[in-house]
Amino acid sequence: MTNAQRFISKYIDQNISGSVKKEFKDDGTVKITDKHGESMSFTCNLFGDIMDAKTKNILAESNLPHDLDKLNPRAVPTSWRNLPHPGKPLAETALEKSVRAKLLFLQSQKEKEQRKGDILRKAEREV
Repeated sequence: MTNAQRFISKYIDQNISGSVKKEFKDDGTVKITDKHGESMSFTCNLFGDIMDAKTKNILAESNLPHDLDKLNPRAVPTSWRNLPHPGKPLAETALEKSVRAKLLFLQSQKEKEQRKGDILRKAEREV
């Protein structure tokens, strides 16, 4: 069992009423199945927030700091604040936004260079 699965299991024990079967999957998720056969899989992010593994929506925010500068990698969440259904979409971090912006910039530069090359090749054929 991974640390993430321990957090998730603790969350399930504290917040899911009724009897559910827990399955610890190889990918670090925890799948629960109720007595009616309905199931749901949970995962968590690096802040210990509990997430729906399918939609990646955050279902419950942990009590850990949500600031990378303040986050202790060895910190363990001890409680969670449940969010209204269907949860909150996973927000991009500043680093992810920066990387995405850089990739979009590089892609646009590549497209400009390709268009420029196409124009030059077309001009050469016409001459």
